[in-house]
Amino acid sequence: MSGKRVNFKCEYFERLRGEDLTSYNILSAILIAYMECFMECLKQGCCLQDISDYVSMFSRQATLLLYNKLSCDNKGLVKQMEQAQRYAEKIVETCTTVFGSCYLLKGTLKSRLIVHMRNPYLPLDVGLAWDPYLNLPYIPASSVKGVVRSYFEEKGITINQLDTSILFGSRDREGYVIFFDAYPVACEKTLIEPEVLTPHYSEVEGMIDETSSKPRAIVYPTVARGVQIIFPLALKIVDEREDLVDIIKKNSNTIVNNISRALEQGIGAKTALGYGYMEVRNM
Repeated sequence: MSGKRVNFKCEYFERLRGEDLTSYNILSAILIAYMECFMECLKQGCCLQDISDYVSMFSRQATLLLYNKLSCDNKGLVKQMEQAQRYAEKIVETCTTVFGSCYLLKGTLKSRLIVHMRNPYLPLDVGLAWDPYLNLPYIPASSVKGVVRSYFEEKGITINQLDTSILFGSRDREGYVIFFDAYPVACEKTLIEPEVLTPHYSEVEGMIDETSSKPRAIVYPTVARGVQIIFPLALKIVDEREDLVDIIKKNSNTIVNNISRALEQGIGAKTALGYGYMEVRNM
């Protein structure tokens, strides 16, 4: 058993390859595949001295499945992204009534994007945030807010009396800029692109043993270049603080333009390595 490699064909994956993946709940399909393939691997006598060997094998197959089945000419995928577009537009319609002012920003990815690398719902070496209802990868509102706030703080941006604690909130008060989850609404060739990482060392009990170096390629999913992502956001101009609301109204374009520039600086994981860069425009 120890001489065999973790390399096998999983019947569940073979079945998925023959069907339209968009007709499945992708999160559920991958979770089911993880268990089905694991049991099949055990029956075939695969080497499982280290469960990470199986995870890496599974991650490779799952990523390639997403890459091959979620091409941009897939009618099911196009329908899902159109639904995401309508959902974002509905958010704008509703939050305009609630908050007084709402915007849609659209970003076109200039590099691959990865968000929530440690997503607990995807049993992969490197995960990706995936919305179980719209059945699409997405950028959580918390990630959008974190990127924008960090940019404002780093650049020292203050718009009249509006500093980051007023715009984005603090422990004591709610902010005047409201963010929502962001979704892909169009793509060029494929929605998902595989990326490869090859770590050489595994850390065990805080130490790295060079004599046990085992370079192992890890294949994981990223959102592809050219994908268009829509960002709904609101400016809260319905408030008892009329002085602040008046400043926000007068400077709304400046606020939104700075948010666009913040998003263009990169969002998600590994931005220092060139991931998550985009061109953003106000719709």
